[in-house]
Amino acid sequence: GLDATHPDLAGRVARNVKLADLQGLPALDFTSPVNLEGLPNTDQAYGHGTFTASVIAGDSKSMGGRYSGYAPGARVVGLSAGDANLFFVLGGFDYVLQNRAALGIRVVNCSFSTNAHFDLDDPVNVATKMLADAGVNVVFSAGNTGPGLGSLNPYAAAPWVISVGSTDALGR
Repeated sequence: GLDATHPDLAGRVARNVKLADLQGLPALDFTSPVNLEGLPNTDQAYGHGTFTASVIAGDSKSMGGRYSGYAPGARVVGLSAGDANLFFVLGGFDYVLQNRAALGIRVVNCSFSTNAHFDLDDPVNVATKMLADAGVNVVFSAGNTGPGLGSLNPYAAAPWVISVGSTDALGR
């Protein structure tokens, strides 16, 4: 999710959605996700989504225009899903698949990972493949626990996604 009231994102949020999804809970039968749309803030825990959206599309009004995002003319869709369980993000991918044309979604940023090995049949990989096949570019963080064996985000290893990492000023 993201805070659509942040000054660097003002006028850039096409839609801000919180998905309350109960899929996969063993005690419940299937229930469709409840989409709470038009919320001012769906990033109430840590600010990570707001920060990421600002790196992508922020205009840096709060910093006097000094540090604008990489695509300051872009519009963003805030989508908060997966708070209780990583598999709840599947509802978010479904939302994007269903609304990509109406909202003009061309890129999905995924800043989450798991401690597992790459598996083509993992539901997240199946969903991101469906998005890629539908013409949506999927971007994953390479990982936040490296360097070392097993530190690569397994979702970032899929050949149909873009994996993004970074280095410090010394190239580390």
